[in-house]
Formats: sequence, structure tokens, C-alpha cells
Amino acid sequence: MDALARVEQWATMVVPAGSVRVHARRSRGGRPIVLLHRFCDDGTCWAPVAVALAGDGWDVVLPDARGHGRTAMPAGEPFAHDAHVVDAVAVLATLVYPVVLVGHSLGANTAARVAAARPDLVSRLVLEDPPWTPPRDPAADVTADASNPHEDWLQGLQAIDGPARMAAAAAEHPNWSADDLAAWAASKGRVDPRLFAAEQRFLRRSWPAVARKVQSPTLMFTGETRLGAALDPESAQILIGLGWRVVGVQGAGHNVRRDNHSTYLSELRAFLSGAPDAVPA
Repeated sequence: MDALARVEQWATMVVPAGSVRVHARRSRGGRPIVLLHRFCDDGTCWAPVAVALAGDGWDVVLPDARGHGRTAMPAGEPFAHDAHVVDAVAVLATLVYPVVLVGHSLGANTAARVAAARPDLVSRLVLEDPPWTPPRDPAADVTADASNPHEDWLQGLQAIDGPARMAAAAAEHPNWSADDLAAWAASKGRVDPRLFAAEQRFLRRSWPAVARKVQSPTLMFTGETRLGAALDPESAQILIGLGWRVVGVQGAGHNVRRDNHSTYLSELRAFLSGAPDAVPA
């Protein structure tokens, strides 16, 4: 678990964002690349990819979203995409921008909205399987947000210890690295369950309006829907029509980089190396 141990030793930055103080780990290096995690993960869950990018010379920044990791969930505030965008913009504004912005699932929602709203902050955008569904009935988002299934799941995981959580993850995901398993298991113990009492709104069916506003070159990773990938082929075709590069990784589900680390990292590095504005200084 060398990558996780190294990331846990990185410098800490704390960024005020309204009533929230966003905690992030940072490698320091050349040009900044910011990695936003999925729901119920935290910044350490990027450890294998983060260490590889730091080795390539990037200044890797790993924020913890509100209610996750070391970033508190403020009482009385929403857990909604608008709030996450404000938090992420506050982090990006402290760096030498534009930055490369990467996000997974919830973090991909946030990254896409930041790129659409603040194109001055983002030079390249990388999204890993956001939970976007065919845009037929945006009003259905309200129903989906009201029935978040993760609360009982998280309560069950927080009722057992770290080794038991890691064993459960290993049984379900035998191809994940030891670093990925350990970070995943530890991060569940750091999620604030109070976030489930907050108002929740996410970008589900209403994503096309956001995607059309993204100006930066964009790489989208997804897996196979039969293995749990969220992005369906219909939505992928819409994104290809917008000029996005969509990479479908065989044998991967929703956690593309964990399910197939080598393919994810190879495609990511190729995307970054082709961007003169994104090469580390």
C-alpha cells in the first residue's frame, strides 16, 4: 500500500469556501491537476493514480468534498451540486490556473459544472462515469434525489471495522489493488452521515445543457453497463457528437480506474501529453 501511504504524507491545504473549509492533500510540482472523488470516497481514494501523476511532474491536488474525509458537513446547508461547485471553484482559484480537472461520479458532476460555469479555470476536463441517464424527463431527478439508496449501505459499512470493510470490498472487487481497497475501506469511516439529512440535488438527466457549455477538451471514461457503469450508450453517443473523446473500458464498471488501472492511466496520460497547455512545467 505504498501509494496510499505516500498520499497520506502529502502537504495539506485548507481552503475557505463560504462556511466550509475544504481540506485537500497536495503533492506540489509543475502544473496543477485537481482530482474530485465520488460519493462516499475521499481524496485518498485517488492514491494510485495520484502518485503516478505526481511522478510525471504534476502538482496533484486531492480535495475532500463536504461531509467527506476531513471536510466537515456544515449544519443546515445543502449537499447539492451547486454547493459542490462553489467548494471546487474556491480550491481551483487558489492554484495557478487554468488547471486540468478530473472527476469520478459525483466528482465528475462537479467537474463538468465547474468547466461549464468557469471555463477560465479549466484547461482540460476528464470525467469518470458520471451518473448521467438519457435526458428524457429532467423532472424525474427530483424523485431520484429523494430516494438516495446509499444511507443504509453506508450505515452497514460504518457498523463494521476497517479490516472487515476491506475484506468485503476485496470479495466484490478482486481485481482492485491493495491501495484502492484500503483507501476505499478507510474513506467510508470518514463520511459524515449527517449529509443524508441535507437537501440533495444531483446532475442526472439535466446534464446535456451543462455538457454543451463545456469549452475545454474533454475525455470521458466509462465501463460496461452490465458491470455497473452509469453512462449508457445513448448518452455516450450524445457526448461523442459534442466532440468529446469517450473511452469505454472493457471489463470495467462504475469504478473504471480501479477495475482497469493500466488502461485508465494509459488513456489519461495520452490525453494529457497531447495538450501543450497541460504539460507540467
